[in-house]
Amino acid sequence: MKYLVFIFMLGCVTQQQMRRSQSKTQLGTAFLLEGNASQAIRTLQEATKLNPRNAQAWERLGLSYASQEAYGQAEDAFVRSLKLEDRAETHNNFGLMLLAISRYEDAIPHFEAASADITYRNIAISLNNLGQTYHKLGKHQLALRSLNNSIRRAPNLCQARFTRGIVHRTMKMKAKALSDFNEVIRLCGDSAFGAYFQAAELLIETEDTPAACSYLETIQREAPNTPLSAQAKVTHKEVCL
Repeated sequence: MKYLVFIFMLGCVTQQQMRRSQSKTQLGTAFLLEGNASQAIRTLQEATKLNPRNAQAWERLGLSYASQEAYGQAEDAFVRSLKLEDRAETHNNFGLMLLAISRYEDAIPHFEAASADITYRNIAISLNNLGQTYHKLGKHQLALRSLNNSIRRAPNLCQARFTRGIVHRTMKMKAKALSDFNEVIRLCGDSAFGAYFQAAELLIETEDTPAACSYLETIQREAPNTPLSAQAKVTHKEVCL
């Protein structure tokens, strides 16, 4: 009987360990946000050792591993976190990792789970991610349904409008695609250079060369020394000069 009690005590996590684990989780998250993934991993590993049931520590450890392209270890950490606590944010982050490594079918259930949680404050973002995933799979109608839902929830979410523009363009719906890209430019013009370029290409296709050239010039002027600026320069030289 004494032996069984001893084993039980070894398996317990004290309040002090829980507090230390949470403190390590916060510190590891700070390291991750600073871009110091290796230190984040070490700190978050300590957090999970102090309290193996700390779901947030496992989730942040998954993010840290993913940032280092250690995808197998990241997946193990995300799965461990979800077994402990079924959180929308963890589903969304796990889905983003799977999307990044082209495991589209595996990503879908996680984005669906995140989008179905009415308490999740980033439902519009998870719906956008779901739309992107369907687009990658060539399921464009499903992609549009998700993206339309995302935009209904967050009309100013430029990422969703840009993704919808890409889907519309893929489906040869040029007018709708151009409308999406122009709306992204209106809402997020200071950082919407991808939308400027997509719109410029559509304007070239529809033979509105002056407007296309204006967008290409904006990219070169506002985003110099970037790959997109170099691409805009080439296109501008071919079309506008």
